[in-house]
Amino acid sequence: MNKGLLTALLTLLIFSGLTAIFIAPQWIKTHQPQARPPKPARPVPPPKPLDRPPAPPPAPIPQEESLPPDLLLDDPSLQNIVREIQAKLDLVHSCRWRVEGSEEMERKGKHFRLAFTQEAQFRRPDCFAGRMTQLEHVFPGLAGSVTEDHSDGQVRWQYTRNAPGSGEMMVNMMRNRSEEEKARLIRRHETPTAWKSDLHRLREAGVRESDLVHPENTLFRPFHLCDPATITLESETAEEWVLSACPVARLSEMYDRVTLRIGKEDGILRERQCRGLGGTGENVQRFSDVVLNPELPDDLGQFLPPDGVEVRDNTDDELRRLTATPEKPGRNGGPSRIK
Repeated sequence: MNKGLLTALLTLLIFSGLTAIFIAPQWIKTHQPQARPPKPARPVPPPKPLDRPPAPPPAPIPQEESLPPDLLLDDPSLQNIVREIQAKLDLVHSCRWRVEGSEEMERKGKHFRLAFTQEAQFRRPDCFAGRMTQLEHVFPGLAGSVTEDHSDGQVRWQYTRNAPGSGEMMVNMMRNRSEEEKARLIRRHETPTAWKSDLHRLREAGVRESDLVHPENTLFRPFHLCDPATITLESETAEEWVLSACPVARLSEMYDRVTLRIGKEDGILRERQCRGLGGTGENVQRFSDVVLNPELPDDLGQFLPPDGVEVRDNTDDELRRLTATPEKPGRNGGPSRIK
């Protein structure tokens, strides 16, 4: 082929390629068919009413069980006993029982005694109702009082009725009070009072869930007054375990030993004894008439104060009590005012 002709063909091919690169897009843009305007969207018809009722909202997440976690002990045999007790308690969803309690103490050479009885009911996770009668008390005017406790997990009520004539017994111990002031104190003491605590507020303030469990509900929390590191097995029979421990820190200024008697058949606490420091007294509670997993009313723990009852909000006082730093004992070695 002639060299000149070959050069002309290469020049034509190169020029044609460059033209396609730079001109083709403009040609496509000016010569492509015009797109039709989009059609208006059809309106979406409203949904037809369902033939069945709408699905109910999802159920609220159940509250966490107000029970302590498993105790972790160094002694394997003792750990097995504690786990067996807790496994038996896990099978109990409701309970009814009776408790008889007393406390003997020596203070500054004087002997004091308190005694009470209580009937109580509990359903997991945190519904409680109890009725306590104060048989004996160290303060005049408190013996014979009746206190009802109700808690549904959101609100706790304490409804107290003091015995007739108890107000006069109380003011007779007071000095330098006018007759008008004594009459006012008598009316206030003998007026039925309902104390209300907002558990939701206490939770928001950071109070631990274990502190919101009703203090009388000890059947499901047999070790809650015990220092776990000091739990020991004192004795064992075919019917029960007898365990003991040092008390938790907040009670160590009042008691030096806690002893528990727990039934083997059901893991239920039958007796708890707290020995006073230096043998100066003891606090004993005995549980009887225990009924496991009974049918309890749906409104267990709910309470409506009767007409004429004075209602007071106790939430702030409970918040101070549950978040305060425990006081140290006085010079005489007496107990601190830990509740």
